[in-house]
Amino acid sequence: MNAIMKLILSLSLSGGFLILVVLLIRPLLKKWASKRFRYYIWLVVIARLLLPFAPETSLVGILFQEIDGVTSLSETAIPPVEEGRAILQLPEDGPDLEEYNHAAPRALMDEKASVLSARSVLMFFKNYLWLIWLVVAIVLFVRKITLYQSFVKYVRSAWSEISDPALLNRLAEIGGQAGVRRPVELHTNSMLFSPVLLGIFRPCIVLNSTDLTAEDFTNTILHELTHCRRRDMLYKWLVQLVVCMHWFNPLVYLMAREVNRACELSCDEAVIRTLDEDKRKAYGETLLHAINAGGNYKNSLASVTLNESKELLKERLDAIMDFKKATRFTAAASVTLVCVLCFGGVAAGAYTGMPPAVPAVVTEASSEAGDALRPSTMGNLTLAEKEYTLSELKEQNISGVIALVDSENVTVSRGGDTLKFSYYAADNEEYTLSREGDGGNTRWNLCLVRNETADTDTATREINIIIPRELELLTIKLTTDSGNIQMRECSADMFLGAYTRSGQILIDDCSAKSMFKVHTDTGAALITGTTLPVNGVNYSSGSLHTESGAIQFQPAGSAMDHRYRIDAGESAQVTVNGKVYAGGSYNINNFSHSQIDFSTTSGSLVVQDTSMGKLTLPAITMPVTPTSSTGTDSLTYINKEYTAADLEVQGITGLYVNVPTENIVVTQGGPSLLIRYEQASKGEYALTTRQYEIYQDGYGPDWQEGLPGTIGQLVLSREDAGAPGEAARTIHITLPADAKFNRVVKVVSGSGAVSLRDCTVSAYLTADSGSGSVLLAGCNAPSLYAGTRGGLVTISDCQVDQLDAVSTTGSVTVHTPDSLKNYRLLFRTVPESRITVDGEVYQGGQFDIVTDERATRTIHFDNVGGSVEISGGVRQ
Repeated sequence: MNAIMKLILSLSLSGGFLILVVLLIRPLLKKWASKRFRYYIWLVVIARLLLPFAPETSLVGILFQEIDGVTSLSETAIPPVEEGRAILQLPEDGPDLEEYNHAAPRALMDEKASVLSARSVLMFFKNYLWLIWLVVAIVLFVRKITLYQSFVKYVRSAWSEISDPALLNRLAEIGGQAGVRRPVELHTNSMLFSPVLLGIFRPCIVLNSTDLTAEDFTNTILHELTHCRRRDMLYKWLVQLVVCMHWFNPLVYLMAREVNRACELSCDEAVIRTLDEDKRKAYGETLLHAINAGGNYKNSLASVTLNESKELLKERLDAIMDFKKATRFTAAASVTLVCVLCFGGVAAGAYTGMPPAVPAVVTEASSEAGDALRPSTMGNLTLAEKEYTLSELKEQNISGVIALVDSENVTVSRGGDTLKFSYYAADNEEYTLSREGDGGNTRWNLCLVRNETADTDTATREINIIIPRELELLTIKLTTDSGNIQMRECSADMFLGAYTRSGQILIDDCSAKSMFKVHTDTGAALITGTTLPVNGVNYSSGSLHTESGAIQFQPAGSAMDHRYRIDAGESAQVTVNGKVYAGGSYNINNFSHSQIDFSTTSGSLVVQDTSMGKLTLPAITMPVTPTSSTGTDSLTYINKEYTAADLEVQGITGLYVNVPTENIVVTQGGPSLLIRYEQASKGEYALTTRQYEIYQDGYGPDWQEGLPGTIGQLVLSREDAGAPGEAARTIHITLPADAKFNRVVKVVSGSGAVSLRDCTVSAYLTADSGSGSVLLAGCNAPSLYAGTRGGLVTISDCQVDQLDAVSTTGSVTVHTPDSLKNYRLLFRTVPESRITVDGEVYQGGQFDIVTDERATRTIHFDNVGGSVEISGGVRQ
């Protein structure tokens, strides 16, 4: 969901909560609170509905941070889990880029695809819901302004200016009495239902009759001037702005009605505060006379009147006769209630963005889009992916996940609809993934175990485990000897544990209901935003241990909600909320029922409340296995991440990749730009920025505001051509989901294959390979170029206004998601070329096919000696 829409919905939710609170306590307010307080208390609610300010942690903020975008996963055949320690069979690998280098064009044409997937519809709704909200809000606000202007125009068309010196002098005297220093005009219009005050900067009182007694005139003018002095017109327009912003929330309409009622009641109260009982009765009679004296034209919104409706009249008259002056108790109670509401508004909070990302932690498991980017092999290692559906897990009574490995990095996160294990193995016997009983075989865990100790010179591998969001587990236990452990958004009803001897541990936004254990000998551990179990003081619910490393702990709630039992060596240092404790054995905060055991010999322990500021997440590197190519130098895996904030600061709105032999795989999703590649030496690749000039000529009509012009691009390039016979590497790129950072994307490889899937670019997209194949599937761009000199160009289900498909001697296959009648087809080929359009064969040459004169989209084919096949709509 777009961040703007999340912000509006969060403000509406927290503001709606305050509206309900005020409405629920309204009977209580009627008994002791002044009308003025009941009027201005709504300003607290309005501030919550308008101002996007909130603490870093709030109720609504946490709720909206849990909302994730809609993602779809490809269906994979899942093998059954056998009991014991039998090795699970690998699922069949899906097609990779090599398939597109050798597959026949006709086979690719026969591949079935849906016209409009559910994902595309949901993504469109997700990305443009804010635009629907904005259009409706603007239309409503313009309509309200138009109605008000029409009302003012009507009043002015039939009014007459009052020039009686006596009345004007009396107006000036009453103005001084009411504290109004600005000049106020005085007119009359007999068609009005009641006297009215118009204008914010040039106020004007319009009476519905001049046949008034001196007392009625005084009361009427005093009432309207009180509105003027209090700027009630401005208040009412502020309410109208809130109604237009939150037009989808029925509670704001109730609030607007209550503000209108409170406005007149508080104005009456302000007028009669200085009057005696007889004059109060006279003021009430003036309200009755005002209704009976005028016409039937009702007043417009956001104007203030002497009497808006007969329904409100009885309540106002009763309030006038029961008027009581405020006491010290009512004043103190009013201040207290305002403070409570303000605190409630702050605690409710609003959406302030996603939680901060771990700076240098970029793993394939950190996003579901990363699964499609992971290569199936790494040197002599093969990617093993084991996947289990929720129904399979329930059928086999799986309630836990355990990893017991040697030097591997282990990452566990939540996402998708299946439980998925991903790791690289040299052979099928190196790891065992089996179903093992626990607790008398009443509960079963999926256990991933490494069967032999890794060689000392073996590079660190990575194990990724993704747990479905709907799956509730009893146990999550991760153990690695020297690798790093990372857990995010994980919960366990019974046990949540992480152990590493020398690696680092990061646990963020997790929860454990019974037991929580973190153990590192010489490494570092950071636990943030995590909810710990609550048990009796005699039961060790949480345990944090280090020998000589460092542990930092910041729970989801207050740090002092827990009891800390510390057993530290003399040289250890323990800090709880800024207070330093020397080594030793003692308890802190004995009154809490949630207990945490700290133990260390010479390390450091830091416990900190969120109120003291967020702990900084460490940079835990999770590299994919480095491998060797045909040369002697080993390759180092590089992860580069640029957040939306980074791109904003550097003015990056595009990407350019230019490499000699590498395959390039591009997908889109998430808040960051992710680039992953292998290099033999530090300076082999250059990652820089450039200012890129865009020219209108050659790119079709004015399909993008702001073009032509200059944009900033992030540039990845490789200077050398690579050693002869060097194995092709693969560069993986994940574009940010926000299309504003992807205005112009260009990826070029000299001989590698180029693949782009489900990418949306706001200006133009280029995919080019010298001799490799080019694949584009589900991409959206106003202008798209796909070219190769000798490979295969395959374009499927891409939304474009202008497409250039070029292949010198290879083949071009295009399938559009809609009818070909929406396109004008331009061919420039040699006569020997074979051209097929929706099954109809054409001889090669230079010609156009215009299926509909109204077609505004263009596809241009440039081909020498190869074949062109194009189809539209659903392929049969």
